[in-house]
Amino acid sequence: MDRLAILATALAQRNTGWRERFRKTPPPRGIFLWGGVGRGKTCLLDALIAALPNQLACRYHQHAFLDAYHRATGCAPLDGNAFQSRIRQLVGPHRLLVLDEFHAYDPADAAILGRAFVELQALGVTLALNANHLPTELWPETTGHRQHLRHFTPLIDFIQQHCEIIEVEGGRDYRLDNPAGSSPRWWSPDTPTTRQAARSWASHPTCIQDFTAFCRGPLKHTDYSAYCAKHAQLVLLDLPQFTPDDGDSLRRLIWLLDSAWEANLPLAVTAATPLASLFVNIGPALQSLLGKDLRRTQSRLAGLCAAPYCN
Repeated sequence: MDRLAILATALAQRNTGWRERFRKTPPPRGIFLWGGVGRGKTCLLDALIAALPNQLACRYHQHAFLDAYHRATGCAPLDGNAFQSRIRQLVGPHRLLVLDEFHAYDPADAAILGRAFVELQALGVTLALNANHLPTELWPETTGHRQHLRHFTPLIDFIQQHCEIIEVEGGRDYRLDNPAGSSPRWWSPDTPTTRQAARSWASHPTCIQDFTAFCRGPLKHTDYSAYCAKHAQLVLLDLPQFTPDDGDSLRRLIWLLDSAWEANLPLAVTAATPLASLFVNIGPALQSLLGKDLRRTQSRLAGLCAAPYCN
């Protein structure tokens, strides 16, 4: 909190006549918060934004930032000026860019982010990032990712040079602390009776989704973000116990839960198994590829199933 306060003060001072007084000076050093799931990293960065003057900070979820970049780019060629123009368009006049759930799983994404951060530094924009792991561990633990480490190195080097790395780790997942008197809406096993209980909680039929149709079809994270932004709650029926063959649907479940958490969307679930057993049979290959994300997803399932809903 002390370090965030120092950054807020530096940004506020820089914002006063910055075009005239700070045009040639580098921006304040950024912050990279990392730690286990549910530790409060997003809450801390949201508090930083709230403490700053209006229009000083902009915030994106990692997926949303890359989606916005690709929409702005389209099929246009990207020389140096065009790339800087796209990045300036995403950040606008803001002096702080906050990226939530930062990661770089794809080498192409790592290249885009690394180049974008260099441009933002030149524009005088400070970074505030949060992640579940250190900058050197922001990708799955697979042989393929280790073989492509050279594509991630420039991004790692930039973060380590321009951000203070701060661990947020009190050993406690706050999402698992249910409010007094609450009853988490996780029904297992999935039966006609539990489905009826979950359906009766829904305020509208469009809030009810079957897992097979919702997470095994051709949907991407932007589809889930749009859905969660339009609904006040979500009932997800027939969540299976996942197997090594469920990589695609697991990735979509991760996207869905990230979008639901971003939208603060209360959730009800019927599942084949208790939450603690949901991912125990996915096998070593999927565990290496998605294990880091699944820890976050399991925590968010618990938090959203306990979140209050006001009709």
